[in-house]
Amino acid sequence: MINEQMNYKNDLNSNKIYYIPKRFIVAILTSFGLLISTVIQTNFSITNSLILNPHNSNDIPIDDHQLSNTPSKLNWTSLELAYLNSIFYLGYLLAHIPAGFLVHKLSATKIFLFPLLLLLILNMLMPLSISRITSTYKLNYYITGLVRFVQGLCTGCAFPSSHGILANWCPPSERGRMGGFIYTGLYAGPVVGFFLGGFIAKYAGHYSVYYASASLGLIWSLGFVYFIYEKPIEHPTISEEELIYIEKSIADIKYLYDEKETNSIRKVPWKTILISLPVWAICLAHFARGWTFYLLLTNQPAFLNAFGFGVTENGTLGSLPHIMKVLIALLSGFIADYMRLNLLWSTTNVRKIMTCTGRIYLVF
Repeated sequence: MINEQMNYKNDLNSNKIYYIPKRFIVAILTSFGLLISTVIQTNFSITNSLILNPHNSNDIPIDDHQLSNTPSKLNWTSLELAYLNSIFYLGYLLAHIPAGFLVHKLSATKIFLFPLLLLLILNMLMPLSISRITSTYKLNYYITGLVRFVQGLCTGCAFPSSHGILANWCPPSERGRMGGFIYTGLYAGPVVGFFLGGFIAKYAGHYSVYYASASLGLIWSLGFVYFIYEKPIEHPTISEEELIYIEKSIADIKYLYDEKETNSIRKVPWKTILISLPVWAICLAHFARGWTFYLLLTNQPAFLNAFGFGVTENGTLGSLPHIMKVLIALLSGFIADYMRLNLLWSTTNVRKIMTCTGRIYLVF
């Protein structure tokens, strides 16, 4: 089956030399959407230590231009800032399962786009919520906490809905590569956010990172609205060859629906799922990945700041681990597809190997 799909794809590519496959455009814009969501997550990490102590009591050198663009000091403790980080991820956690249901019932592209648009709007309002809504810093703190929680809910919708987009547009034989490419956006976001955010914060003011990230996201949203459609058959300019290739390759696995009973779906065995050891093993593996990834995302700037690095050096050094993640994510997708297509390894075994290999570094 997979070999037939590969042969058909080769025929498609040979017939349309200058044709850019629409599924590739979908992958690029979906990946960029994930990038935007993680860029926005870095904004608060970059500014929170400076919000706590903008005049830098650790004797870390700050030039006059940087100091003039630093937000006025807020009497928030480090514990209160930790709560603001935590409440974001509480919203992020709570959004995943409901978003998955909404993707199935409504539209993957809409559940991907609209929460991200709200995230962009809230990000532009973040400087206002931090210091300018009221003269009472505690009230500002609670408003900021509410904004952070809703931002977490919005961000939590991106991952499940990206899976829905992938299911509609990605042939099984390409899922390793295309999935790997899409999720590089998740890891490229901190590269862009930390690296550029450090320079923007230094030369344009610390609150400007919020406006810059939101503006970048609004530009992305225009491209997403214009170029992305829910299903290949809805796309007005997709080639007939690509449409047939995609529809044919995913016909056997589409949502577990019966062709004659499109409004019915098999009953989900929730009890079996909840007591399944493989399910819990997968959950623990992803929990470990998420723990280390978001630990770096939220605490890395403060950690480097404590060692005397300025805001630009902080951003540059903070982006380095995530650059490696981008490279490995791209490479692993090709390796996974090679194992399946050329070595004829089962999908289950390939995923076990890739997951275990990717978690080995956590031990160190």
